[in-house]
Amino acid sequence: MRRAKIGASIVAILLLIGLASSILGDSSVDVERMLSGPSPSAPFGYDREGRNLLVWSSKGLFLSLSIALEATVVSMALSLVLSLLVRPGRMSAIVLAPMDSFRILPPIVIGIFLSSISGPGGWKIVLALLFSFIPIVTRTFWLRIEEIRGEEHVKAARNFGMSEGRILFIHVLPHLVPLLSEEAISLILSSILAEASLSY
Repeated sequence: MRRAKIGASIVAILLLIGLASSILGDSSVDVERMLSGPSPSAPFGYDREGRNLLVWSSKGLFLSLSIALEATVVSMALSLVLSLLVRPGRMSAIVLAPMDSFRILPPIVIGIFLSSISGPGGWKIVLALLFSFIPIVTRTFWLRIEEIRGEEHVKAARNFGMSEGRILFIHVLPHLVPLLSEEAISLILSSILAEASLSY
């Protein structure tokens, strides 16, 4: 849990830096400073087109984190809903077994396939990440939820007549918080790496 908090703090700081630089930084092109070295106004210098590398790197950072957060939030929300709805037995075999087949496909393969059909685009990266993340995260959440549902305190609550809805909110979801936090940070990092591969 502590590592998840540290990771979330780092992501938040980077997101704020990227957002501030994107809004406040001068993104105009200065042809007179092409390939100029670092200066107080441009600590990273300028590229061959006269662009401030710090400002444009910050814009790229903000865009990468935005896509990563979007893919992470959507995939975790859908995975959590699926893992809560699917119960052991035939239903789990029908829902989870086909999803497991997508686990062998990395995001870069799905992204290349989508780009080859209709060209590049940010939403295609998000879609590729969703196809790759949802099966893995759903399986992880489902296993943990079923493990919690089988614990003694949940069985005792059920024997005392507590409804499944109350058991879900009182006993299941609070125990998922550490897993949700760690999974979110892991997905954000994986998303950024996948974006870099697809952009290259």
